[in-house]
Amino acid sequence: DSYNVERVGVNIVEKDLEIGNKKNQWLQNELDLSKIIKPDEKGLFLVTVSFEKKDMLYNFSDDKAQTFTDDEYYNNPNSEGYIGTFGSTHKALILSDIGLTYKKGYKQHIVYSTDIINAKPKGGVNVFLKNYQNQVLAMKETDSEGKAVFEDISQEVFYIEGEKDAQKSVVVPNEMSWNLSTFSTEGDETQDDGTKAVIYTERGVYRPGDSVNISVIARNTDGTFPDNYPLNLKIYNPKQQVVFEQNQKDAKEGFYNFTYNTSENDMTGNWSIEASTGNKTFSQLLKIETVIPNRLKVKIEPQKEELTSADQTLNFKIKSNYLFGNPSSGLDTDVTGTLRSVSKTVPAFPDYTFNNEAIDYKEISQKILAGKLDDKGEKQVIWGLPKLTKVPSQIQATIETKVIERGGRDTQSATNVLINPYNNYVGIQKPDLDYSKTGENITLKAIVTDLKGKMVAGKKIRYTIYQNNRNWWWEYDNQNDFRLHYKSDNETQVVKQAEMDSKLQPLEISFKPENSGEYFIEVTDASVPNGHTAGFFFSSSFWGNSNAKDDGVLVLKSDKEKYNSGEKAIITFPNPENAQCLVSLERGNKVIKSYWYSTKDKMAKIEVPITADMLPTTYVSVSVIQPHAQTENDRPIRMYGVLPINVEDKETRQEVDLKLPTQLEAKKPFTVELQTKDKKATQFTLVVVDEGLLDLTNFKTPDPWDSFYKKLRLGVTTHDLFAYIIGVNKGDVFKTFSVGGDLDYMLNQQEMKKAKRFKLVSLYKGPTMTDENGYAKVTFTMPEYLGSVRVMAMTAKGKRFGSAEKTVPVKSDLIMLPTIPRVLSPGDTISLPVSVFSTKDNIKSAVVKLETEGALTVNGENKKSLVFDKPGDKDISFNINVGNTAENAKIILTGNSLSSIEQSITDINIRPSSPRIDAIQEKTGAKGQVTSFFVPDKGMKGSDKSVLTIARRPKLNLSNRLDYLNNYPYGGLEQSVSSVFSQLFLKDFVKTNDKGNKTLDNNINGAIKNLRKYQLGNGSFAYWSGDTETDIWATNYTGHFLIEAQKKGYFVPDEMMSNWYRFSKNQALN
Repeated sequence: DSYNVERVGVNIVEKDLEIGNKKNQWLQNELDLSKIIKPDEKGLFLVTVSFEKKDMLYNFSDDKAQTFTDDEYYNNPNSEGYIGTFGSTHKALILSDIGLTYKKGYKQHIVYSTDIINAKPKGGVNVFLKNYQNQVLAMKETDSEGKAVFEDISQEVFYIEGEKDAQKSVVVPNEMSWNLSTFSTEGDETQDDGTKAVIYTERGVYRPGDSVNISVIARNTDGTFPDNYPLNLKIYNPKQQVVFEQNQKDAKEGFYNFTYNTSENDMTGNWSIEASTGNKTFSQLLKIETVIPNRLKVKIEPQKEELTSADQTLNFKIKSNYLFGNPSSGLDTDVTGTLRSVSKTVPAFPDYTFNNEAIDYKEISQKILAGKLDDKGEKQVIWGLPKLTKVPSQIQATIETKVIERGGRDTQSATNVLINPYNNYVGIQKPDLDYSKTGENITLKAIVTDLKGKMVAGKKIRYTIYQNNRNWWWEYDNQNDFRLHYKSDNETQVVKQAEMDSKLQPLEISFKPENSGEYFIEVTDASVPNGHTAGFFFSSSFWGNSNAKDDGVLVLKSDKEKYNSGEKAIITFPNPENAQCLVSLERGNKVIKSYWYSTKDKMAKIEVPITADMLPTTYVSVSVIQPHAQTENDRPIRMYGVLPINVEDKETRQEVDLKLPTQLEAKKPFTVELQTKDKKATQFTLVVVDEGLLDLTNFKTPDPWDSFYKKLRLGVTTHDLFAYIIGVNKGDVFKTFSVGGDLDYMLNQQEMKKAKRFKLVSLYKGPTMTDENGYAKVTFTMPEYLGSVRVMAMTAKGKRFGSAEKTVPVKSDLIMLPTIPRVLSPGDTISLPVSVFSTKDNIKSAVVKLETEGALTVNGENKKSLVFDKPGDKDISFNINVGNTAENAKIILTGNSLSSIEQSITDINIRPSSPRIDAIQEKTGAKGQVTSFFVPDKGMKGSDKSVLTIARRPKLNLSNRLDYLNNYPYGGLEQSVSSVFSQLFLKDFVKTNDKGNKTLDNNINGAIKNLRKYQLGNGSFAYWSGDTETDIWATNYTGHFLIEAQKKGYFVPDEMMSNWYRFSKNQALN
């Protein structure tokens, strides 16, 4: 920034330069500054080159009244804005031979100094770490290896200064960072002090009203954690309101458990769990939905996981069985297929796009099959694929299968198969911003890869650059529509086109946008007809993004993908002659080792001993620095590369065996035995969950080892000045920034179903300790359930973690599966389908009897006899009438065979379809007079209630009015608060007994708790639960209620009250 430079600097020379009269050409000129700046002169010099209107070779317009709009004001030479935009440029200079590289970790700062002339380490350099106020935070002198290490400095370092022999160099971290988006440096965040915590639950989705068991395992870097250390856990609903908070101290070795009981009225959606210990916070998603578990297990098995352009069909098999083991013989199945375009990703090139933004590929959906499964519950399917043309990238084929039980209940499953319409793909490295500055060079990189993501050489590629300066809104409804018609638009023109051959290194594409407008760059594989084309849009304007300075990318290769402690990793990379290599080993946010390396070999090879402290990920960072004077190769003076080394230690895995019966029975106890294979003690949690419930979200058994030893993100940042050295005319790569991440398309596409009643299996134990030999025995009782359960164990001890699972059917000799509605209304008539299964050869006949309680009566026969030739299933049905009453009811099915008697009991709600009705009659009676009242029979049977009250004075009917308020059928905030506001003062003028007082207290406390559902993140309240807009009246009214409730001694959460107060205060001030 050159503004106001005269305040801190003085002009030392000013001179007019004659550059000739060639028009419309970029001319490269040199400035010899040796006579102005002496070799030993210190300081910062700013060189400015500028021109005025009189210096321009241009036929200016004589129209003094000419006006300019939009870009024309800045791009038309007749405009004063043209001089302001293009009339000057600046460059800052420092005379120095000191090269600086700076690495920043957690409270760790390391500076490496080199001699720019010969690239060798430079000792004796005074290194200063300075803050934004130019104050020295620390100073050290580099050693003989050119290294200065600063520890325990937590203040923010604004810049680094190196000084020796009257020379000075500077590194500004914010402007001189290595661009690491080309490298695989993503991963799990490393906490600054090494503390880490893992949160897990026993399943992937919960219903409103379910209990959520939350486990938290916390560890320090050394694998320890103090006993009884406080940990705070918060749960946020989808509106980011805190609905649960608990501090827990009674935990051993950092293994915690919390239980949160959801309410049946809780909102559905994505909730979140947040665990905090010290000043560190960790989070986990929590899904609450109205769901029903699957009763079938449906699998889709593709013949191939990925197809090529030669494949004309997609072959797969459907396999289905009931969770208790029987095949889904003869059930109906519907299969649909969808083809949609997805962007190909190559992990080795995360900042490259392999997509074409100018193509809108329309999704193709086809009905593949409507048929029946065979006796084994299977079906072989061949899907003839349509012709795939003009595909912007890969195609994802989604196969969705629905298997329908005879009662109408279905189970869905889906899987994806990738289809490659091309044998090779073109990738373009995208800039970090979608706009650039007119008149500045842009350098992009392009590659060709095979299907495995490896670069391919020798392929002819063609790149084309288009430009269009149309304001799209004049002709198109939106920008997307404009881009889809971009190439055919009559304002679009080709500004550059060329061909080149691909190599095993990225190719460079350079051009300079001369005019403002929308540009489109596409690169095509021209070696085959209809080869793949990648392309993206960007805009160019006078205010666009100026190209940042970055240096050449260095490709590092390792001899293995994973290493064990004690092995050696062999790292290779290209090495120019006379270069010096700075090698650094970095884990998380710490540099654990660094050293200089040099070799005359063209391919450098370094050995990295693997140690236990490198788990799970250590990065090898290499900076190859060439002497400034070298002219034998066209590589940048400094190239850099980063490579992750994945390290495992078998000692960190705790293998566990689970032993339990191969089959479980409902309403009977069962025992699970746990044994660590190393016979060492451990802590564990043990859960038993309905497999049909886990299948809804494809739930994977939690594995603490995966969480604690997943790939770490590189937290060390590296900065240097080599990209800013003058006199090294090398092509640098354009700075890019990684956008987005891995494709995250859920395999299971089905929507969560409307809530139906089902009895949940979710048993939990822990955390608890095994004995000293790693053995434990836990006994559960299986509730009334038929299907399949997954038994899961998660263990943790020090640095060792493990998990184990077993899936076990829950069945009996005779199984009855009724399909029952969630609720019924008075007067309904329903047909109750029941599937009856015989699971053993000795069951040849059975009688199923239906009984009801409450408002239900059986219409017709209540017994059905069945005959089985072999193990299998039969379908029967009963008719049921619902009486004119609102009481709850039971459906009781009893199955009787020669070897067993089974019973299934289901509770069902009878919900009235009309609202509550109140009628009041008042009469005045004299002494000795007989007064009669007529009691109307208007309500449903079982719901009528009559109350007779005799009083000396007119009655307020408070009981009726409070009843009405408590049962008000609308849930707006005003109504909810009104229903309890008056109850705050009821004790002041009405005598109530202990039972009445308790009822009032429960009503008021429940209402205060319920207000969380209405409060928004800014402290205000919405009128309806789930709304996101503030209602000022409801906010004021609710705040008034909360203030009065506090005065009466009721507990109001501090967070709720303080957030309301903060919002209300801000509103009042504004």
